[in-house]
Amino acid sequence: MTRVGAGALLGTLGAIVSLGACALDESGVASDGGSTLDVVGNDVQIDGGPDVGQDAPIDVTYDVPDLGVGETEAGVPCTCVSSVPSGYTIVEYVSNQRPTCTAGIYGQQQDVVENPTAQPSTCSCTCGSTPSTQPTCSCGTNPATFNISSGNGNCTDAPGQTLMASTTCYKTSQSLNPNGNKLNNMLAAPATACTSSGGTCNAPTKTQTFPSPSVDQGRACKLTAATSTCTGGTCIPTQGGPFGLCVTNFTTAPCGGAFPVTHVVGSSVTDTRSCGPGTCSSCTLSNGGTCGTPQLLLYVGDNNCGSNGTTTTLPADNTTCTATTLGNSATFDSAKYTVSDNGAACSYSGGTFAPQGGLSVSGAFNICCHP
Repeated sequence: MTRVGAGALLGTLGAIVSLGACALDESGVASDGGSTLDVVGNDVQIDGGPDVGQDAPIDVTYDVPDLGVGETEAGVPCTCVSSVPSGYTIVEYVSNQRPTCTAGIYGQQQDVVENPTAQPSTCSCTCGSTPSTQPTCSCGTNPATFNISSGNGNCTDAPGQTLMASTTCYKTSQSLNPNGNKLNNMLAAPATACTSSGGTCNAPTKTQTFPSPSVDQGRACKLTAATSTCTGGTCIPTQGGPFGLCVTNFTTAPCGGAFPVTHVVGSSVTDTRSCGPGTCSSCTLSNGGTCGTPQLLLYVGDNNCGSNGTTTTLPADNTTCTATTLGNSATFDSAKYTVSDNGAACSYSGGTFAPQGGLSVSGAFNICCHP
């Protein structure tokens, strides 16, 4: 009969459990699957107790409780997961630093980047509010016709007179012949409404800012040690801090199962930010402006609209009755008018000019991690 002390037997069982803890049934008892008997003898008696058998060899790992110590068959601490997807490589991964791989268990490091971010981009395409060439106003064809009324006091005694003037100078002599001495006061209005045309704008000012991106620099290390089996799954050697337990098949296949936490990683940052889709290349008049009140200038004794002779200026607004102190049947040797264009403005006309594109990682693939 072979005597085995209780302490010795429990020590033997403890050693057996340590070697195969992840292989044992976590819910009860199980065998380590070995084909060699762990204790062989004739009879087994524990610390003076009754003889438990008659020359029957036994494997003491059968019916040994699973103590849940979490080690592989090689004695390496491990984590039991339900399954590792087919075709996936087991890695340890940390997303925002690059420590040394867990020695003896993980290696073949691969450095990656993820989560590229940047402050918002800005895009603006502005045009000067003042046109580079102001639009011009004209009051009909050139020369324009102006209706003249006159009178001794209220400019309504002798309506229906007309006079021609141009924006440069109309040099043909013209006479006004109201009855009596009624050119002391005169009132004028263009026969045709004044309208603006023309005008150009400067090239737009383009402003674009693309703040420098930041990125998390991570490291993945491939499992080099062996795994074990555990109830309904795989016991994977534990990673050293700060790494986490992950898998990858180096594609963008969705993560799931025991590894639902997704990290989209790649080798570098791809920057496709731009402003557009307009080209910010042109400004056009957004408002041609409005014409002011024409000023009609009549020259007596000067056929070149110059400084010789007598000049009479009438606001051609059909409202202002202007004292001229001119005599009856006055002859005007030349005439011109001026009219301003007010409120013209330019604006960008090249289409939408706003931030577009973004940041991503090159050669993207998913690393899927255990929660």
